[in-house]
Amino acid sequence: MRSISCALRRSVSGAVTAFVLAACAGVALAQSVPILSVTFEGNKAFDATQLKSQLRVNRDGGWYNPESLQAELRTLEGFLQNAGLLRAKVGPAQVEYRAVPGKGQAAVIRVPISEGPRYTVGEIQVRNAQVFKPSTLLQMCPLRAGQPYSRSKIGDWREKMEDAYHTMGYVRVEMSVKEDIHELKGVVDCVLDFKEGNPYRVGKITLAGDESINRSEFKRLLLLGEGSPYNPELVSLSIQFLNTLRTYRPLSESDVEIRIDDAHSTVDLVFHVALARKPSSE
Repeated sequence: MRSISCALRRSVSGAVTAFVLAACAGVALAQSVPILSVTFEGNKAFDATQLKSQLRVNRDGGWYNPESLQAELRTLEGFLQNAGLLRAKVGPAQVEYRAVPGKGQAAVIRVPISEGPRYTVGEIQVRNAQVFKPSTLLQMCPLRAGQPYSRSKIGDWREKMEDAYHTMGYVRVEMSVKEDIHELKGVVDCVLDFKEGNPYRVGKITLAGDESINRSEFKRLLLLGEGSPYNPELVSLSIQFLNTLRTYRPLSESDVEIRIDDAHSTVDLVFHVALARKPSSE
């Protein structure tokens, strides 16, 4: 009875070991086998060559990796959606291993694609904008009526407008996008609604660190001063200019504290500065 029990334990242990080794081998195989081919099923708007151009790693002749393939298919899905195929779905991929004479195993990848309808741009509106004319902001939009609707291009447009507002001191500007999707027409109307807030000015500019630095002289070197409209781009340009002088140790964005006072609509700047080390004389 005891010998049977020991034999049973050895048998179970051997089975578990074999299972673990097989699983590990499967993971290693999935992460190291070359890709024989990648094909797409269900695509109509874009051909295989266009779709494959969106893949960087998991492509014909590449190496199959489950994690990177999943990430690249999400990127491909975003590419389709930004081409107006808002309902597009990509995957999950079907992977099959085939023996290649003289080369071992290779992966054959099939990717199902559901494109759905293509949506085009309808009407784009700007509401509650006063600092800039709505017509000016609309001219900055990269989309025009009838073009494929792209959320990423709308996002890029928002970023450009935020930058424009920030240069005018509107650090708390908010923009919300409302889409109105007309399924039957395949058209998307878009409204960008603004909450501009108040313009902010530079409050106090102070230096922290080396007490031997002439504060007044340092402030004169900056491209913005106390009381001027706060422009974050001018802070970055000031840092670049100061670094060209080599009077101070190299500065970075992290060396400048930005303290926003919403009650007074001001922005205080604290520069952490030290003089550059002079070369020692021999």
